[in-house]
Amino acid sequence: MSNYRPIPTPEFFLKQPSSLLVLILTLSFFIYYPMANAQTGQIPTLLFLGDSLTEGHGVAPEQTYPEVLAHLIKSNNKTDVKILNGSESGSTSKSGMARLNWYTKVKVDYVIIALGANDGLRGMKPDITKKNLEELIKESKKRNLKTILFGMKMPPNYGPGHTERFAAIFKELAKEQSVPFFPFLLEGIAANKEYNQPDGIHPNEKGHKKMAENVYQFFKQQKIIIQ
Repeated sequence: MSNYRPIPTPEFFLKQPSSLLVLILTLSFFIYYPMANAQTGQIPTLLFLGDSLTEGHGVAPEQTYPEVLAHLIKSNNKTDVKILNGSESGSTSKSGMARLNWYTKVKVDYVIIALGANDGLRGMKPDITKKNLEELIKESKKRNLKTILFGMKMPPNYGPGHTERFAAIFKELAKEQSVPFFPFLLEGIAANKEYNQPDGIHPNEKGHKKMAENVYQFFKQQKIIIQ
């Protein structure tokens, strides 16, 4: 016996109100469900992989530049973002991969890589730092995560050869890997007493606010989240 069943015509549903109700409810589900699903997925998650500068050494969690950035995006653009601050004091470029693996156990949309400062301060060869960051960027892109690279610079007392090569690796990586590049996380903040804690290294609350404002402007220029 054939399993063929004719497809009901519109007249069939009009003659049977109960069947019409079922049709309406069914169509409503298939129309509403994707819309609802899209709405729940509209809040992008930003994972920051950094060191003490991004972790917020010496300031409250809500004062760190990633959190202030989220507030700026919401207040100025009416857009919510979720922040995952996967940064740890003392971190080097080598530690980024383990934390990428850990934090991406949940849904992540953007990965902001802000590592390398401790590499430079410890005198690590810039090309080693570049290799570590390159592997991190490639792995992030392999997972279809929108990847952004933040650059760093060294104080001049490390010698022109080291400082120039160190700054150059970030620009090279951004070009080679075709990722958005924010040249210097501490632009206008480094060596400025107004924006730093007494140690002269870590930004204070005002410093983190300025960092957030700088990153916000960069996001606007690059049309990252902010259109």
